[in-house]
Amino acid sequence: MKIDLINAMKEAVKVLGNYPSEKISLFHHNDTDGLCSGTILMNAFEQSGYTVSRYSLEKPYPQVLSKIFHQSGQIIVFTDFAGKIAPLISRLNEGRNLVLILDHHPAETTDDPTVFNLDVELFGLKGDRDISASATCYLFAEVLLEDSEALRQKSAHLGVLGAIGDGFLVDGALSGVNRELMEIAQEQRTLRIRTMSGERSISSPWQEWSTLPAISATHSIRSAGWITTMMVRQRGYRSVRRGLMKRCRSMSGSW
Repeated sequence: MKIDLINAMKEAVKVLGNYPSEKISLFHHNDTDGLCSGTILMNAFEQSGYTVSRYSLEKPYPQVLSKIFHQSGQIIVFTDFAGKIAPLISRLNEGRNLVLILDHHPAETTDDPTVFNLDVELFGLKGDRDISASATCYLFAEVLLEDSEALRQKSAHLGVLGAIGDGFLVDGALSGVNRELMEIAQEQRTLRIRTMSGERSISSPWQEWSTLPAISATHSIRSAGWITTMMVRQRGYRSVRRGLMKRCRSMSGSW
């Protein structure tokens, strides 16, 4: 369960802290959840003193993996994909690099001490309902940064955006860890929820989800004004997105 996942993250952070490299190659999915995951991790790693090179991919293609694992002595992080291919990653890596996987899709285990598969599905959590990749990355960042106030201010609302972008709604509401992040973001005043009424003729109220401040230009998701508006009917799932991912930061390097 969640405590088991946290304990595994603590072990991974311990190994990470003792690893000689201070450079991280971060690979993430190119959808909303992946971009939010990448931003949360990038901020946390940089705050911890690491230099991060970040790459957005549709999927971890074989030719990309081959190039990634041609190197050695590196820290390689995958998020919002790769949980299922942990055994393949282990074979390609051959112990040459430290690998962290933060995912919420169906996964396979590996006993390789250089590959940490922190996929929530391996810890009894529902990766298709209660915890998104971005929420998983938030939990990891909490462990890495020891639950800093700056993390809550910068990243809790990104966990919510990632969850909504991936359709993590149960009868129109977030649940599990996703909901916990929503409550943190509300406390931090980086997210507002309000009941709306007006032009639409509907039988149940709508909720508007919207981030209050624009995310800094140093982040991967940029927007002038509101980042996104999500209108979710309490039953039946419908969403309206406005301005999400208007512009994404250029990734350093290519694979």
